[in-house]
Amino acid sequence: AAMSSPAPLLVEIHRSAQRDELQKVVKWLRKGGLADALFPTTSGGQVIAGTLLHAAAGYDQLEMVRELLEARASTCRAASASALMDAANYGHLSIVLVLLQHSANPDLQSNKGGTALMQAADQGQEACVKALLRAKANTELLDHGGRTARQWAELKEKLLEFQDTPDADMTGSTEAAEEPEEERGLLEDLHAEPPVCGITKGVQNRLHDID
Repeated sequence: AAMSSPAPLLVEIHRSAQRDELQKVVKWLRKGGLADALFPTTSGGQVIAGTLLHAAAGYDQLEMVRELLEARASTCRAASASALMDAANYGHLSIVLVLLQHSANPDLQSNKGGTALMQAADQGQEACVKALLRAKANTELLDHGGRTARQWAELKEKLLEFQDTPDADMTGSTEAAEEPEEERGLLEDLHAEPPVCGITKGVQNRLHDID
């Protein structure tokens, strides 16, 4: 069923959560505003229901996330995605850790069967994968396409290998693609060897290490 139009104030509060306008959200909550009030947002061209916690987690607003958790915002809402899935997808490690500390379920599945671990694996978010594995995230869960988190990591690597294949020039010579400096720095921080496909190989290794 289509969602009804939200009140203008709720739309503004949602934007405040994205922008880390903490005092506006605190004022809303103290006046009786619901921490889990739903608002419509878009994802993949579809209108979905989200909460203030989704907004704050997706925009890497750590203090806002903490305030909403203090107000007993639920970490368990996952129609299209949970706040933990959003944070893991974008690599917001601090928020992933805070949500896990507040008992966010790493195995909660979206309406497409996805989990936070699958999102992190698909996006090559190695630090988030590591955090979720430490939280005992289930690596064997299947999404509605029949894939596990490990399979998402493997698929991501294959896509990156295809994209990084050097094109031959008119003389038949090739030029190797350089690894992005940001990805190389992340790998060094995690004491891993830089693979040709960026951080995704590290994600696969993290998932295979549990076997």
